[in-house]
Amino acid sequence: MQLPTRADFLSTGLVPTTVSPDFESSISLDQPPDPVALPCGHVFDRSQITTHLTQPRSNRCPLDRSILFSLPAAETPLIPDRTRQARVTQAIRAAGLAFDEPASFDSFDFTLTPAGMARAVPNAQQYLLGLADSDSGGPSGPALLSAEYLAPRIVAMGNIIPALAAVNGRPYTVQQWITWRSMISQLPGVFARRDKQVMHARVLLMILCGYLNPLGSSAEADEFFCADQTPLTIDMNHLLLFIAWSSVGCWGERASRRRGRRQAAAKRLAGRRCEVM
Repeated sequence: MQLPTRADFLSTGLVPTTVSPDFESSISLDQPPDPVALPCGHVFDRSQITTHLTQPRSNRCPLDRSILFSLPAAETPLIPDRTRQARVTQAIRAAGLAFDEPASFDSFDFTLTPAGMARAVPNAQQYLLGLADSDSGGPSGPALLSAEYLAPRIVAMGNIIPALAAVNGRPYTVQQWITWRSMISQLPGVFARRDKQVMHARVLLMILCGYLNPLGSSAEADEFFCADQTPLTIDMNHLLLFIAWSSVGCWGERASRRRGRRQAAAKRLAGRRCEVM
């Protein structure tokens, strides 16, 4: 099915809806004055989601990253979609994450389940396929730190990114891989201590940077966090943004489940009142 243009989607794709009194927009954390629903079901204030979707290269739901409309040619990724897809698929195989081959990836000391990894790899693949070469935008709104939800996604992306670098002709040196692995292996302890905490996505990004690269940790780690934009800093940026987007999506899924339970409870209560009458 052909996707609508941005103009068409903004004029017809934002469906007015109603929300409960305690509903909070994931962008502003406030009650939306003009709530609208996206095709994926997530609800935002019309003005805020319109501002988000009119930014360059922004055509996805802020929560689940589902594509809402086609981008103009000037905003599309520099690498053709088929080339990008082939490279990402090759990287997934090289990382030992292909579903039809025995798993041989690095767990980064996380405790994992096959079911969790089966969901995480396509999630990481979809994120990478949606990236523009110069994409640096970050998520906004509440983020839920769930070790069960995030662990397989971090492992998937942590393995795919170095493999994708090799596919693109810049394999990590032994020291770069050791540093990359050492930094990501700090995260199981972080999520164990902060499991189920909710915070703003931007605060989460700052916290992750602090854990992954404490001040003066090592010159090798600084290569992934230096002020200049280099291939290694871009790799780290992709990992951090993927974690943040995943955390925002996790919060959105929990909010959607809670909203569904409240609506179901309200319907049951209304049914009982009708029976009494």
